[in-house]
Amino acid sequence: MDGSLPAVDPVVLGMTRAKQDYMGNQDMRKVAAVLIHGDASFCGQGILAECLQLADLPAYTTGGTVHFVINNMVGFTTDPRAARSSYHCTNVAKVNDAPIIHVNADDVDAVIFASTLAADFRQRFRKDVVVDLVCYRREGHSEVTVMATAGAAPLSTSTGLLSQEEADEEVNQIYEEFDAEHRYSQLQGPCPQTWRVKEPSTRPVNITGLPVSWLTAIGEAAYRIPEGVSAHATVRKLFQSRRAQLHSGRIDWPTAELLAFGSLLLRFDPDREAIRTGLLHHDDHQYVVHPPCHVRLSGQDVERGTFNQRHCIIHDQGTAIPHSILSNLGLGEQSEAIVCNSSLSELAILGFEYGYSLEEGAGLALTMWEAQFGDFANCAQPIIDNFVASGEQKWGNCSNLVMLLPHGLEGQGPEHSSARPERFLQLLDEDPNVLWPAENEELTEKTKRQAREAVANVLEATAAGDALAVERSVGRLAVLQESFDYCRNMLVAYITTPANLFHVLRRQVHRTFAKPLIIMSAKYLLHHRPCRSPLAHLASGTRFQRVIQEGGSGDNMAGEDKAADASTTCKRLIFCSGKIFYELHHARCVRGLAGVVALQRLEQVAPFPAMSVAVVAAQHPNAEIVWVQEEPVNMGPWSYVAPRFATALRELSPEDQRQERPLRCIARPAAASPATPLFKVHRQEDIFRWVVTVIGALWKVYC
Repeated sequence: MDGSLPAVDPVVLGMTRAKQDYMGNQDMRKVAAVLIHGDASFCGQGILAECLQLADLPAYTTGGTVHFVINNMVGFTTDPRAARSSYHCTNVAKVNDAPIIHVNADDVDAVIFASTLAADFRQRFRKDVVVDLVCYRREGHSEVTVMATAGAAPLSTSTGLLSQEEADEEVNQIYEEFDAEHRYSQLQGPCPQTWRVKEPSTRPVNITGLPVSWLTAIGEAAYRIPEGVSAHATVRKLFQSRRAQLHSGRIDWPTAELLAFGSLLLRFDPDREAIRTGLLHHDDHQYVVHPPCHVRLSGQDVERGTFNQRHCIIHDQGTAIPHSILSNLGLGEQSEAIVCNSSLSELAILGFEYGYSLEEGAGLALTMWEAQFGDFANCAQPIIDNFVASGEQKWGNCSNLVMLLPHGLEGQGPEHSSARPERFLQLLDEDPNVLWPAENEELTEKTKRQAREAVANVLEATAAGDALAVERSVGRLAVLQESFDYCRNMLVAYITTPANLFHVLRRQVHRTFAKPLIIMSAKYLLHHRPCRSPLAHLASGTRFQRVIQEGGSGDNMAGEDKAADASTTCKRLIFCSGKIFYELHHARCVRGLAGVVALQRLEQVAPFPAMSVAVVAAQHPNAEIVWVQEEPVNMGPWSYVAPRFATALRELSPEDQRQERPLRCIARPAAASPATPLFKVHRQEDIFRWVVTVIGALWKVYC
């Protein structure tokens, strides 16, 4: 029953649709959703209206939902006359012409008849139906309230229905039964393991890099417009450009995303002739067979993309018939790709996709929701708080839902600039003073020792100049960090390269556990020419980089400003996340400060990659450490990263560097609004001055 939390309604609908999809139940009669509501919440909470609007949408319908309304004609203590404007609480269901059956809940036979009729109607017509159980509430809303104080007078035995003695005897008998069951429960031991809500995942784990030849084949297949489809000239030109990227060797953000989707859709078999070339088979790079993965992406305007970047669905200009570029790649067995525009809703749609992500069926699945702008996620805050962030801890529900939230201050105003990363970071169940599993003191010390050894091994291999040893030690560090990620409730990432987007999406499927992933995704970087990755950064042997070290693996700007090894000459070590990196990088190029200022990107902000941060800091022992963000100082990652930087440097640095190293923050001044509403002010505000303090005085060159 939803009661005071109707946010569960779309979650149930999403789970229902997922079960239907994975069963291949196209007529939707084998699985049905049944929702039980309170009368006040049914008409008072807007999420029910959003759910009703999903009833007949092709990508969201469940073939009809049976709604039962426990209509006791009072909302906690609120009289219906103060709770709604309509005569019946169920009138809101008329929006999609759902039949509404009113029945006296005291008449058991009538209730059974109404319920059977509703179920038969749903199965016959596959439409929503509502049963309004008109009843009353004898007791208070909870065990600590008295109904009489809410304005309703209780019936007494003076009506002659029962004598006082009969009533007392009935009540005493009920309480005796309750007491007997309670005493029996005290004799039972703890709940057995078989009562676990959900067993740990057993899905096959793969590394995320793939042969360049296979990536090229996927891109060529997806960006080839089928014969007979009259695509718009702009789309044809765009697809030609992206096919050319596959051969030029540097791909943009939308292409990397498409390669991730396509590679997951296909059945992966490392022994196939078509993909065998380029696969690595030593101990650190083992590939295993995995079945095709179901891929689902929904949200407002996701088919084309809010910023004209995706075009997963193209429309024939003559017939207006839509065509999915991922529906039939022609590269062997593949699963279904659903890229679908949603209704203008965040709350119900995110709840639906969260519910969908809980059901993986017999295979693998990647479920994603993209906000039109990251700011709009605040309309779905109940789903984020009650399900995405805490569902695993409360109910054992493991979800690998991906939330793509376009984020970045670009002069578009306070409602189109910030996905509020600080809110997600505050929801992390991570102690800033203990950045590793800490179930008990023994485990804490053991994992801290392992983390120190991992950092030391990377530093030793780097100092020795042994490339193979560096690769292996970095790989072991990544595996250890993976175990730390497992202990947290979700992940937050600021992705700045197409390659890292490719890896992080594939990693959501190819890891031993499922966690929600929140991505502060790109806006202007989608079409920003420097924001491209070599195809080699997606190839076999590559992986997701939690921290992109300058000149290291995953650095798509390596060589752009001819930066020399600045480990000893570096005066300022800058850590940052998001698009501000490209602005800082450009300013540094113009000033010629490559050997003086080092730029490091924190791609996975949470769980905090303490070991990688400690490695980078140890390699620049004489540098001032600065955190730079474009958000106001009271927003963005700063309040999250500051104490964790201190812990990482204090606990994981080499012994001769464990002295306190201050961390300074350069950001916009504290503000109530995430961004100014005026573009002119955006261009003139303090960001100009603080960028000068970071790099130099040539902001106007790239503003």
